[in-house]
This record gives sequence, structure tokens and C-alpha cells, in this order.
Amino acid sequence: MVTSLRRYPTRALAAIMSIAGVLLAVLTVPQAVAENSSDSPSTSVIIDASGSMLAPDAGGQTRMDAAKQATEGLLNDLPKEQRLSLLTYGTQTGSGDEEKAAGCQDVTTLVPMGGNRAEMVSKVKGLNPRGYTPIGKSLLQAEKELPPQGARQIVLVSDGIDTCAPPPVCEVAKQIRQRGVDIVINVIGLNVDDQAR
Repeated sequence: MVTSLRRYPTRALAAIMSIAGVLLAVLTVPQAVAENSSDSPSTSVIIDASGSMLAPDAGGQTRMDAAKQATEGLLNDLPKEQRLSLLTYGTQTGSGDEEKAAGCQDVTTLVPMGGNRAEMVSKVKGLNPRGYTPIGKSLLQAEKELPPQGARQIVLVSDGIDTCAPPPVCEVAKQIRQRGVDIVINVIGLNVDDQAR
């Protein structure tokens, strides 16, 4: 999976890194981008709201609490001219075996590309984790939110591995990269294990 944070402003990274229990599953060195940069990439943000996000995280909060803080900080700190969309998965079903078929289709665009930043923050605060983890499907839906050309990126905030493959996540990421050479996929991992990483 392509992972890079080279287009994030330093302030946004500082906000994310300061949250206890958040592990950035990214190994490249970020480069600062000026707040008034005209080449800010259109960005689809995906926040994991699967049942595992109810697990405890550092500091007495849940992983969902940490994800909400990280995502809200990111939304507030990215340049105001940057076009964003917000997606989630795991909110419409439970995580029982009988719900897997529906749960693996459970990807929702909360705010389409170019939507209001305050509405995005409100939607993030209202998320209640419940269901499955269709990461591959969410990446494909996030790609559809992006414009067909120009600098583009997808940011996934998650704590684990896809529980719905196929499609396999790494193959989806490769396909997205092949379709758009200027698309970057970033992952913010929350207490991820070696397999998830």
C-alpha cells in the first residue's frame, strides 16, 4: 500500500501525533505545506466505525475516541481551500455472523467532496461503531469521491484489518494507484498489530 504524508501541513501532523495511543502506520518523512498552498490535494477521509473501535485505547478512552480526535484535528488543520469528503464504515449493522453480508457492504459517504468542514466534524462526533470492516470497499468508494485529475489522496483512520475481503485491501490500493499516478493513500493506524500494519 502506498503510504505518504508528504502533503500534510506540519500543524495537522502535530495534532494527530499528540493523541495518546495513535500509531502512524507511515514510514516516510512529512514535508510541510503552507496553509495557503494552491496545490492542496483533494482528499477523501475514511474513518473506521467497526465494532473493534469500542476497544480501550491509551488514556482511558476507546479507539473510537482517539480516531474522532485525530480526524477532527485533521479536518480542522488542513488548509481551508482543500476540498474534502468524509466516509465511514461499520455503522449500519452489528458484527454478528448473520449480518456479515450486509456489514461488508456498509460503506457510507457522510459528506461528499467539497462539503462543509463543520458538518464533517459534527458527523465524526456522532459516529457509533458497531459492524464489520470493509476497508477494500471503502477505498474504492473514497476513490469515486475524488475528482478525475489533479493531486488527490485518501486518508484511512483504522485500528485493524479488513474483515470482508475480497477484495483484498493491498490489491485495491495497487489498483487505485495504477489508475491515478497522483493518488496517495495514507493510513493512520490505531494500536495496529503486525498483520494490520
